[in-house]
Amino acid sequence: MFKRTLSLILCAVLALCCLAASAAAEAPIEITVAMNGTPTGWPASEDENFIQQQILEKTGVRFVMSPLDNYAQTLNLLVANDDAPDMFIVNADTMRTYAAQDMLLDLTPYKETGLKCIFDKFGDSVDTPYLYYNDRMYMIPTNDYQDNAYYTMYFRQDWADKLNLQAPTTVEGLFEFCSAIAAADLDQNGQKDTIGFTGYGLQALDAIANAYDAGLGNYVIVRDNKVTSSLLQPGMKDALTMIRKFFEAGLVDPDILGAKSEIKAHTLSGNFGVSVMKWSDISKAAYLTQAHEINPDLVYGWCGPMASEIEGAESVYGILDYNRNTRDKYVINANVSEEKLEAIFKVLQYLCTDEGSMMVYVGLEGDHWQRNADNSITMTERGKTETLYAYKYQILGREEAAYLALKFPEAADVVAYCLNTPRYIIYNKSVEIPADFYLSDLENYVNMQLIAFVKGERPVAEYDQFIDELYKTYDFQRYLDICAEQLVALGYAAK
Repeated sequence: MFKRTLSLILCAVLALCCLAASAAAEAPIEITVAMNGTPTGWPASEDENFIQQQILEKTGVRFVMSPLDNYAQTLNLLVANDDAPDMFIVNADTMRTYAAQDMLLDLTPYKETGLKCIFDKFGDSVDTPYLYYNDRMYMIPTNDYQDNAYYTMYFRQDWADKLNLQAPTTVEGLFEFCSAIAAADLDQNGQKDTIGFTGYGLQALDAIANAYDAGLGNYVIVRDNKVTSSLLQPGMKDALTMIRKFFEAGLVDPDILGAKSEIKAHTLSGNFGVSVMKWSDISKAAYLTQAHEINPDLVYGWCGPMASEIEGAESVYGILDYNRNTRDKYVINANVSEEKLEAIFKVLQYLCTDEGSMMVYVGLEGDHWQRNADNSITMTERGKTETLYAYKYQILGREEAAYLALKFPEAADVVAYCLNTPRYIIYNKSVEIPADFYLSDLENYVNMQLIAFVKGERPVAEYDQFIDELYKTYDFQRYLDICAEQLVALGYAAK
């Protein structure tokens, strides 16, 4: 009896061991992925993360994306301790640093295999110099969107209607428009506190400067097929003089150079004439609701770009880098195993499918969105709340117009306007600056002095002296030569 019982126990143990071994053999491959920061709505557990669960179901890969706070510092520590995740997101400078130390996987051999799906989906335009170091590709290609293409000039349409004002089309008209609204006390509080012009810092004031073919920054531009700087444009002094006119008239938000949160609060409160903002900071449903709780009659309009009297200056607004594929991108750890690499490619291939793309845009059909009889898409109430973090999985980028139409139908008109606004094209991100050139020192000084000019702390009459300082103290000519050499080589300009 004892021997029989022992035999049964041994058989049971053996069976359990076999089951355990079988389960271990069938366990999904895990890919660890570091992302920058924790997005709104991030799931409290992996079980609640519908995207992770869907990827697991469709590919058999446990694709674990983990937020890192203090991202750059934390990532450097992980890399230094040989504890880096399988995938992580970096900018070009960090990519070059890690690639030079053989810490990243060279992706060049996989362009026609594991990465082919990306080129098939988005085309060869995503294969840009930004991805490379020493002629080897280390960054995963993406179809990038432009943050600055989100900017436009909002105004209080309801207030403009009360004053019979038309949307401004010139910088002089913009000045008159802001002046009229600031002086009218349309909120009827008996105080002279209406802001004429507001927005995010110097970038907002580019709404004026761009009309003079100038820009408030160290922007590399191409004119007459030659490389130059926005700072050297003939209209720069006129631009600064006009901006000073806005400041001297008391039309500019006193907080315009301060925290973006303050500027956004001023705009949502409705106490302004014109506000240069991202549409995504105003026209999303939640922000519109917030604004209407403060001002039930508020109606936003949008306008721009402005024109000036400068001959030959185009009507453009908003700084936009020529090389749009210059956002931070994902790289793969050089020590990843062949098995893990195959798993990563499986996930990328799934994200390239229509189903995978829709998942990271608007979630899962039926749960988060539904297709209407006219083939349009409507988000469900679940979708509006459960997909807030989905953009973090857009590691291959996105088709911007299609995505925004799906995600934010309430902003369709202003989104279309923004995406079709002519922009001030620059080439800064197409230039790789040598380690021995201290670009940050140059740009910090430029920004400091531009702020002094627009605020009246330094007279515009000293602008030529300022340019001379750049040449003498900050080696500005060498910087221009570096830019010209590389942009000519890339075919963006002539010698």
